[in-house]
Amino acid sequence: MSEVINEDVFESARVNLNNLIFKRICYAKKLSITLIFLF
Repeated sequence: MSEVINEDVFESARVNLNNLIFKRICYAKKLSITLIFLF
């Protein structure tokens, strides 16, 4: 039973990490586009 819970926790943590990385990439793209328009 505990193995299933650990697997769920690991899966949700992995999804959260992927979302965080995705948000960082989107933010970096917006930032670089803004800089390109400025210069």
